[in-house]
Amino acid sequence: MQTPAPFEYERATSVDGAIASLREHEDSRIVAGGHSLLPMMKLRLASPSRLIDINDLDELAYIREEGDEIAIGALTRHRALLESEAARACAEHATPALVKQLREIRKEIEDAFDKSDFKRVLTYTERFYEAMFTGGHKLMMHQVVKSLNARINQLRSVTIASPGRGTDSNREMNKLLSAIAKKDGDAAAAASLEHVRRTAGIVMAVLAERTAEASV
Repeated sequence: MQTPAPFEYERATSVDGAIASLREHEDSRIVAGGHSLLPMMKLRLASPSRLIDINDLDELAYIREEGDEIAIGALTRHRALLESEAARACAEHATPALVKQLREIRKEIEDAFDKSDFKRVLTYTERFYEAMFTGGHKLMMHQVVKSLNARINQLRSVTIASPGRGTDSNREMNKLLSAIAKKDGDAAAAASLEHVRRTAGIVMAVLAERTAEASV
């Protein structure tokens, strides 16, 4: 059996709302990444009546200083940690040559989106991040991200073909590039976090929809 049992899907809009839904539906499950839960549902090793998607809860996705400590929200992903730190460092070390390189890569990505050439979008997106990590002198972090690239590109392939994603992605990435050009590390990190969060939200919505369709 490779299809899940029927279930309801809810996209939480607040932490209180998610908690209330959990209390109302005793056999519901929270989903944020879903890498373990969704495969178990397909094998019917888990059969929740409702999935509560919490990816839109911005208050759980943060990286901030609290006194002498760094607080990391429950929805902050490993990729977000690495890329936001690289974005901050890239902004702090930005040179005119680096900014020019990133702008040229962004033009290629925008052109690829316009032509629905999603393979080229993926290729130049990788080049953008490679330049960003290198420009921020975060080579070790880049090696970690490269080890995740197969999974990351699989998720990107899900999102880039989504309706309107080209426009939204270009806006998010240009916001990141603008912060780097202004040497504003905090704004660059925030823009990077926002981009990863939005991407993750789209992926989860698409995967949940596919899983729901398979259960019918």
